[in-house]
Amino acid sequence: MCDTFIATPKYTKNKTFIFGKNSDREPNEAQSILHIPRKKQTDSLLKCTYISIPQVKQTNAIIISKPFWMWGAEMGINEHGLVIGNEAVFSKISAKKKSKVLTGMDLIRLALERTSNAEDAINTISSLIEKYGQGGKGGYKNNLYYFNSFIIADKKSAWVMETADNYWVAKKIESYYSISNRLTIDNDFDLSSKDIEVLARKNGFVKKNQEFSFKNAFSDWFFTYFSKSKQRLDATCNLATPSGEFTINSAIKILTSHHENNFRPQKNYAGGSVCMHANGMLNPTQTTGSMIVELHKDKLPKILLTGTSNPCLSLYKPFVFGGNAILENNITEPSQSFDNSLWWTAEKFHRQVIKNYPENVKLFKNDLKETQKNILENYNNIFDDFEKTNKYSETAIKLHLSKISEWSDTLKNKNNKEKSNLFYKNFWKKQNKFVNLEN
Repeated sequence: MCDTFIATPKYTKNKTFIFGKNSDREPNEAQSILHIPRKKQTDSLLKCTYISIPQVKQTNAIIISKPFWMWGAEMGINEHGLVIGNEAVFSKISAKKKSKVLTGMDLIRLALERTSNAEDAINTISSLIEKYGQGGKGGYKNNLYYFNSFIIADKKSAWVMETADNYWVAKKIESYYSISNRLTIDNDFDLSSKDIEVLARKNGFVKKNQEFSFKNAFSDWFFTYFSKSKQRLDATCNLATPSGEFTINSAIKILTSHHENNFRPQKNYAGGSVCMHANGMLNPTQTTGSMIVELHKDKLPKILLTGTSNPCLSLYKPFVFGGNAILENNITEPSQSFDNSLWWTAEKFHRQVIKNYPENVKLFKNDLKETQKNILENYNNIFDDFEKTNKYSETAIKLHLSKISEWSDTLKNKNNKEKSNLFYKNFWKKQNKFVNLEN
C-alpha cells in the first residue's frame, strides 16, 4: 500500500509544486535510490521487469527509488522536472496474473525516461497500457496483482491518472490532491480512454439509469476497503491544510504521520498509518522508501529521499542531477539479504526500535527532528548551486549513517524491555531469519 500527493502553486506557500510519496512494500523488500544519467541507447529491445519492449534512441537522466529486484520504479523525477509516483488500485476487473505485461512501476520509469512533461507522460503510459497491458506480480514474495493510479507533475501542471485494465481517466489538479490505493475520479476527468463510458455500460459496470462515475464503475470494494485507503487518504488531506501554507515541512509531517499519537506498530491499526509499519498477516507491508520533490519554475528542483524504510525514524536527504552521491554503480545498492548498504543499515536500526517503539523513540526523537531541521536549512541555502548541493548530498548520507550508529548505541545502553505480543515477535523473527539479520 502507498500514499502519494501533490500540492500546486495555488496551494503552497512558495508558489511551487510539492510532490510526496511513501512507498509501502514487504519488510524485506529493500529499495534502491539511483541516479541514472541521460543515455544514447544502442539496443533495439529494453528488458523491463517481465517483458521486453522496443527501446528508444535516447533516455532522460532520472533519479528513482525502486525495489531492488525489479526494473521499474516506485517514484522518481527526470532531468526535465517531471515527477511521478503510483498507487496500487483494485478493480472489478481482475489484474492480469500473466507475466507478459508491464507493471505500474515499469510504466513510471518508462514515462520518466521517455518524456519531458506531464501530458506526454499520460500519453505514453496510456499507449503502453493499451498496447502491452498492465499487471503481473507486483509483490516480492507475496502474490499481489493490481492496476495503478498515478500522480504526474511537471513545472507547469499536475495530473492524477487512474486505470483499470486498459481503461483510464486523467484529471488536471488545481490545488491539492492525494491518492491512497483507491480510485477517486468521478465524471470530472479531462482525458480518458476512447468510449470509456460506453464500454463501462456495455460490461455492466454502470446501471441503466445511473450517472457514469469512473470510481463507482470500476472500484472493487473489498480490497479497497480492507487496504484502509480511506483512512490514509483522509489523513493525507487533513494534514495538508491550510491552503497557502503548504511547505516541504508539511510534506514531511504527512509522510511521517501515524494513526494515533501513542503509536504502537504491533496493533492492527498500523495499516491505517501513512508511515506504514508491518505487523504480520493483517498488515504485511511497511514504508520502504519515501520521496519529496519541490518543483521551482526557474530553479533546480529540490529532491529529497530517505533511501531507507519508515520515514518516522529516518532523515530526508538532498540529491541533485549530475551529482555522484547516488550515481549508478557508485553506491552500495541493497540486496536480498542484510548487507552494509544504507537501506539495510537503517533497517537493522528500525528493527531495534520497534521492539518497544514508544519508549525507544523518545531516546532520539528530538535529535532526529533537530538533525532534519538542520539538513533542510542547509539545503535551502544551496539547492540552486549544483556543486554545493552535490557535496552536501554526500555529507547528509554520511551524517545519517553516523546518527544511526549513535542512536543504536543509545538503544543498547538504555536496553528498554521488549513489549510486543508473541504473534508480532514471531513475524519479525521470521523476517530477520530470511535475510540473515541478527537483531
